[in-house]
Amino acid sequence: MKGLSSQYQLRAIYVVAPATQARSLAEMALKWQTAPLYTHEEEAFFQNSDLTKARICSEIDLGQSLYTPGWFYRQLLKLGANEGIKDLSEWYLVWDSDLLPVAVWDAIAREDNTIKYSFALLQDNSYGNQSIVRKWEIWINTVLRVDALTDE
Repeated sequence: MKGLSSQYQLRAIYVVAPATQARSLAEMALKWQTAPLYTHEEEAFFQNSDLTKARICSEIDLGQSLYTPGWFYRQLLKLGANEGIKDLSEWYLVWDSDLLPVAVWDAIAREDNTIKYSFALLQDNSYGNQSIVRKWEIWINTVLRVDALTDE
């Protein structure tokens, strides 16, 4: 978060995490020099509804999926952040905790009156489900027709 704050001009950082981590992070962040940081407990993130993490995860039928219900729930948190965070614009940048700002790039750039958006196609794959990482690499190469890059 310190790297993001120093390299990008963030108005605020919002972190959605399990309750114990969210509370701990909020305490630690008071000592850090970052953009204003706000934490949200993921268990009841969608405050104005009966959509809880437990309810959503219990209704996900994964069949043969390589992913867990928790992974799907985290995707909903990212996609629905402006639904659960008061006054958050519908335009926001999602930065996963395993995406480290090692090299700085423009998230949004203008080129010849065109707005260009940046994104990371592959994240650190030193841990996690290698089968999923490989499937994403194949998808990126074949569907997006982009060579997936890996920084050893």
